[in-house]
Amino acid sequence: MIEYYYKFLLCLSALTMCCFLMLMIVFVLGHNNHGLKEKQEALNEKQQAWQSFSVAHHCKVIAYKEGYSSVGATSGVGLTTSGHLAAMSGSTDTKTPSQTAYSCDNGVTYWRNNE
Repeated sequence: MIEYYYKFLLCLSALTMCCFLMLMIVFVLGHNNHGLKEKQEALNEKQQAWQSFSVAHHCKVIAYKEGYSSVGATSGVGLTTSGHLAAMSGSTDTKTPSQTAYSCDNGVTYWRNNE
């Protein structure tokens, strides 16, 4: 009888954990979508502010730097959460955006990331 009780508790705790994880996933996905809209609005406001500034200060393009992207692999040895030794591997992804330099009549050169 005790064996069935332990199995029941084990299933109940697993079910509770699954429900908790599902709620967390729904919360995170919902939160990220909301943040994406705010980020887009902020980006649009920054672009409009730069457009107004560049017109008011007669900014001209003077240079352009091409961006680059690199992908690499990495590996190593580490410990798992259960304390066992394990080989690990992964990848690295580095991106640098293209940039444009603007010279404005206030004597300052501005570098802007291209979208």
